Amino acid sequence: MLRKIFLTAIVVLLCATAQADLQKPNLEQAKELMAQGIPVIDVRTAPEWKETGVIEGSHLLTFFDGNGRYNLEIWMARLQEIATPDQPIMLICRTGARSGVISDALFNQLGYNQVYDMTDGIEGWLKQGNPVAPYE
Repeated sequence: MLRKIFLTAIVVLLCATAQADLQKPNLEQAKELMAQGIPVIDVRTAPEWKETGVIEGSHLLTFFDGNGRYNLEIWMARLQEIATPDQPIMLICRTGARSGVISDALFNQLGYNQVYDMTDGIEGWLKQGNPVAPYE
């Protein structure tokens, strides 16, 4: 009995330390993650970047074009220039809808181990008075 409990504890511990992570940080947590150097991937379109500005230092990598189309192969190749699947990333869009879909796919289907989804998007960022840089 003791051996079974011990083995179960080891399995649980190993699974917990090897477990991948998909998180939805609030904006304060997101700022802390950015301060730690986790790259922010802005998946919006150029007209959206121009309209609202962008988070300083974020990587501008449109996923869906203006017609809702995407090219996953090209997008993934560009993403891997920023971060490999074993490195953490944080995604942002306008409201969190697109970044949520993309984050879920990256985590559950595309092998990224640590994905953060800024669920309130740039709109939430701006509502809290956080700074943005102009997109030119």
